[in-house]
Amino acid sequence: MDAGLRRASLHTVAGAYIGIDLGTSNSVVAVVEDGLPRVLPDKAGCVTTPSWVTFTEDAEVVVGAPARRQAAANPHNTFSSVKRIIGRPFSAVQAELRALPYAVVRSFDGSAELWCPALRRALAPAEVSAQILRHLVRRAEGYLGGGVEGAVIAVPAHFDAAQRAATAEAGRLAGLGSVQLLQEPVAAALAYGLGRAADEALILVFDLGGGTFDCSLVEAFEGCLEVIAAGGDARLGGDDWDRALLTWLAGGRRGGAQVGSGPGAALAAAAAAAAADARGDPAAMARLTEAAETAKRALSGAEAAAVDLVVVEGGPGFRAEVTRAEFEALTAPLRARLWPPLEAIGRQAFVEWAGRPIEVALAESLDLVPARAPTHGAPDSADAGGARGAAESGARAGAPAAERDAGGAAAQQRFRPAPMRITQVVMAGGASRMPAVRRLVAALAGVAPRETVNPEACVALGAAIQAGVLTGQISGVELADGAYSMDLHARASGFQGFPTQPR
Repeated sequence: MDAGLRRASLHTVAGAYIGIDLGTSNSVVAVVEDGLPRVLPDKAGCVTTPSWVTFTEDAEVVVGAPARRQAAANPHNTFSSVKRIIGRPFSAVQAELRALPYAVVRSFDGSAELWCPALRRALAPAEVSAQILRHLVRRAEGYLGGGVEGAVIAVPAHFDAAQRAATAEAGRLAGLGSVQLLQEPVAAALAYGLGRAADEALILVFDLGGGTFDCSLVEAFEGCLEVIAAGGDARLGGDDWDRALLTWLAGGRRGGAQVGSGPGAALAAAAAAAAADARGDPAAMARLTEAAETAKRALSGAEAAAVDLVVVEGGPGFRAEVTRAEFEALTAPLRARLWPPLEAIGRQAFVEWAGRPIEVALAESLDLVPARAPTHGAPDSADAGGARGAAESGARAGAPAAERDAGGAAAQQRFRPAPMRITQVVMAGGASRMPAVRRLVAALAGVAPRETVNPEACVALGAAIQAGVLTGQISGVELADGAYSMDLHARASGFQGFPTQPR
């Protein structure tokens, strides 16, 4: 990893601090070793841990890949994509409910909770997230040979106070004595080693995870990293690409062939009918979802993928083929949804985009982008500029409107910063591997994305770097304005501290 970090003298701490990316689809844990961050894989060598939790009838808790494998047989007690719900009121999560096989209920205070038939009670989303955190903490403790005192947990830039507090509560329930939160885009920039003393760059951090999309513009200058614009979409992520392909399969839009048989109209019709039946069968939908994600991942490295699935348990298996071109065509509206947040942060920071990919025109045709203000600027700035222009020129109150507008436009033009161009692009999140997404970002920014760090691990690595800074294991890293302080990070980089009760 190209972090350019120096090992510092270790501070004496009660226990280790680790970095965690608590993701919607997958979670990752990292530690600092010999002054450098290191991701901790599971026993099978997998860097990512599926963010899935299953509760059994005998009160056993299953986390990760084993829980995901139980989803088809035990869908109502298996919880995933909890990050979409954590810290949010029940009224705000209605759009997510259609895609979830488990029940979401309204608590007495109006928040969303998850109904668990095996436990015969509702669970706060933080309780489920705590199981994932506890699983990762135990892995770190096994590797380090000692206890873990606290963690830096990365959160999306668009998380509000309630969502951040719920994430911190999950850390407390997991037994962590101290929890610090860090914005995921900042963590990603740290993982790529950006922000060293010699760096001067404008960095686009594009983080497309399983359930959330974050985009930020980070300025690197004289050893500092400062977030100058941030945006995103809390309801857009790789899961949506899975669902788009799932809808395509379940809708019978492509003929299938029974595994081991030749193609035929009768078999194609049977496959479509069986897929349609899966819509009311959570176990079948879980199998289809897994098949869709497998195909999506395969299409990042291949031009076509065969999807073998058993829709109805005990029924025949079916094989459908999807090409990358077909997948990219059916998910074009999702890529178009990436543009409005990018366009918004570009306006915030006066960034000049290098290109105009087809997804931009598609977003505009779908009315995803709000109408732009007139060329003379937003009303507030135009009014202010017009007032200044009138005062300076001694214009009469009855001057023609066109003359006043011209004065406002001229004033704004004089004080408008010169447009900036992006010089570095950092991709984070497993969904950012999709070739069409990478092409879109490269065309917009005019810069090829960096590929020196695993995008699925970079957020956890950055969180571990921050943990190393907190414990004195890493020096030479500054996030903003050349100094470290809680207030500074809260203002400039979204860093928040949530001390928890001792274990």
